Amino acid sequence: LAACAAYWGGVGENDSFRYIEGALGWLQNGPQIGDTHWTLRTPLIAPMAASFALFGPSEFSAALPNVVYAGLLVFLTYFMARRYWGETTAIWVALTTAVSAFLVGMQIELSATGVELFFAAMACWLFVDGTRARPTRLVLAGLFAGGAWLCRETNVFLPLTFFAVLAMQRPLPVRAIVCALAPFGAVIAAEMLFYTLSVGDPFYRYLTDLGHRGEAGVYADLSSRGPAFIEWLIRPIFYLFSDPAATPAFLLGAFAIAHRKVRCLDGPELVCLLVDDQHV
Repeated sequence: LAACAAYWGGVGENDSFRYIEGALGWLQNGPQIGDTHWTLRTPLIAPMAASFALFGPSEFSAALPNVVYAGLLVFLTYFMARRYWGETTAIWVALTTAVSAFLVGMQIELSATGVELFFAAMACWLFVDGTRARPTRLVLAGLFAGGAWLCRETNVFLPLTFFAVLAMQRPLPVRAIVCALAPFGAVIAAEMLFYTLSVGDPFYRYLTDLGHRGEAGVYADLSSRGPAFIEWLIRPIFYLFSDPAATPAFLLGAFAIAHRKVRCLDGPELVCLLVDDQHV
């Protein structure tokens, strides 16, 4: 809220109006299946429509769900950090999250990024908690990973990461793997069933997403070996080393792997991005 008070200048263009259009459709005609890449992101469209219903359509009420998701992320960070590292550390970690440039910027724009960030963070915290012989937390981690998937399909990296971490443990924790991955698969299956019953095509969302930038779709023609194909290959690497949100986290992860172990103040040992013995 403080960031909004200091920096609010209205909703920018980009994809904002597409999300608003989808939410207004819900407000005027009730819940409906979107026909564009943006209006299919229900975890953002549905709360935005609810905000319009409560406070009336406006730029700020359109951005309000992102503000709420940001607040939930800060609270989640504080709550879980307190469980592992104590009150003082939790306050500092939560404050660092709250004043980060990424989170401040996310609060005052319309994007699915803030929504998926909350779901992904919740999934990761629950997964870490679930590795301490708490299968229910692993199930919830899979469900929240599914919620992130509903925002953007690239969040498939979450269950893949869960599987990679668990698969490196010995003996192989088959039950834990099933608990973490099956709920994610259930979310995908439920979504495909919904679209099958609604529009007769289980792949409706994916086909709409892949073509959302025109008839050529998002991807280069992989059958060619020209400049477009080379650009398609190197773009993710360029983004990884130049994105202000992703690059610091990537470098921190690389540092943690290089040093194998990181100690968090006076709290318990934290092994980052690596399985050492049976501790995650």
